[in-house]
Amino acid sequence: MAIFKKPVKKRIYSFERFAVNTGCSTKGGTTVGITDAKKLIYKTCDIHWIDRRGNMMHTVSKVYDVTFVPLYGGYLIVDTEDIRLDKVSMVTILEEDGSTIPFYVKEEKPMPVAA
Repeated sequence: MAIFKKPVKKRIYSFERFAVNTGCSTKGGTTVGITDAKKLIYKTCDIHWIDRRGNMMHTVSKVYDVTFVPLYGGYLIVDTEDIRLDKVSMVTILEEDGSTIPFYVKEEKPMPVAA
């Protein structure tokens, strides 16, 4: 009598997993937290971020809201589009008198993405 075993299913985890609730990744970088980003609401900001293709994007816009989207993480709601907080690389607050206040600068370099 032959005994057949069921095939074992193994769960494969990505090496560069991202923990949304802790604000850090396995690469050691930091991201803007939702509580910190709420300080930007109703302020005009110069925002630099990396899009899904790996290109550096830039916009000067007013931040209307900061929200959490389940399974995606924190988002900045601005005039032009919604920006993921973990993709933001630099935020500078633009004052009415023309002065700038650096708010956040990411330390790590953007990773190239295969096309």
